[in-house]
Amino acid sequence: MNYSKLIPGCQQHQPDIEGYCGPASVLTCLGGMGFDISKKLQSDLYDMARGKPGTLDFDTWHSAPDLLVKIMNKRWPGVTPVQYTLAVSDDPGPLVMAMAAGIELYNAPSIALVQGGGHWISVVGYTATQKITKAVGDASQILDLESINCGQPLNHQLEAPDQRPTDRFFHHPGDLCGPTSGREKLTLTPLGDWEETPDWMSAAFEDGPWKNHRVAIVPKGVGGHLQDKFPTDSSGDKTKHPRGGGADAAVPLPQSVIAPEVAQRAVQAAVRQGELHLRPQWGEHLGKGNKRATPRSAEPILVHHASKADGAYYIVPLVGSKVAARVQAQTGGMLDFGLFDEPFRLAGYSKAKATTAIKQAAAAPKSGIKSLSLEAMHPEFVWQHGKLSASPYFPLHGFKHRGKWWGLNAHGRMLKLTSA
Repeated sequence: MNYSKLIPGCQQHQPDIEGYCGPASVLTCLGGMGFDISKKLQSDLYDMARGKPGTLDFDTWHSAPDLLVKIMNKRWPGVTPVQYTLAVSDDPGPLVMAMAAGIELYNAPSIALVQGGGHWISVVGYTATQKITKAVGDASQILDLESINCGQPLNHQLEAPDQRPTDRFFHHPGDLCGPTSGREKLTLTPLGDWEETPDWMSAAFEDGPWKNHRVAIVPKGVGGHLQDKFPTDSSGDKTKHPRGGGADAAVPLPQSVIAPEVAQRAVQAAVRQGELHLRPQWGEHLGKGNKRATPRSAEPILVHHASKADGAYYIVPLVGSKVAARVQAQTGGMLDFGLFDEPFRLAGYSKAKATTAIKQAAAAPKSGIKSLSLEAMHPEFVWQHGKLSASPYFPLHGFKHRGKWWGLNAHGRMLKLTSA
């Protein structure tokens, strides 16, 4: 029987505006550790995480790794003191071990830098073949991590750092934190093959000391051996992961993809093998603990990666539940499971609706776009990490204008897709 542990007090708090994923992840962690987060504004945390104008932190990062560590190490009322450190590694294994050990030994979540340094998430649970009571060892004994992705911002019309929220919004344990649809409450990522999940915790591409390395903020008691460890042999993932708005892109297509029914079978097998139906928060949506009542898989949704042909994946909703899964579209490998506020639904744009949304977005104040038209729509959904698409469960509609590809999200906002 596998062993699982989840920190129950951690809950999702969406960013107030774009660029606030670092502060939102801090609130998720501090709230789970007992701090009354209704006393703290995300905008204040954001200012603390940026540094001073003219510094590398300020010019490069919305929330710099070293400054987020300082925030976590402040003496927060109601929180049992847990000293945090910045853990750095080319190999994800030591970071995975440190995060799991922090959950087990300190009941403390971690904050992981994902999607090439473009996003922060909170790691709040793990499953392993046995309890992880020390941070050094074989990471293969860990089967998966559970995380909370803060997701899309509450106010889609504001973009940090040029604008700040007009409302001083205090988050609290019972808040709705924006609309109840369109967000992941919890994400479970199997760790059987890290090469299958390059966007989950890939190496940072931003300039600075963390470039080409994987980074996590973990309790110092389990991550001290990874503090300021920058390997001299930089053998990490050096692929530049674009954020959007750069070079023109032609969306690359994989040579072949698995049949949809293969993706469905992969999800069903992963539910059974990982005993997802028996876990807290997941089981009530997957047969309520009854092994024979696992929901059937709905029709898979194919999503192409905007800059990587081998990044295509299927989203597979589970019928009658609030759970969906992602499967790598070329190999059939499991990527992760997502738990949502309501049964998963991915609404599509018709050509007429997309045309209207594009015109409205182009005419919006400060869009910087004088005119934009739809010349062709991509036949599938498209995803690339960016300020409009923090979650791969909510991809973009790709459309072409004058030979350039753009992405249109569910809120009618756009970004220019980039090549790798």
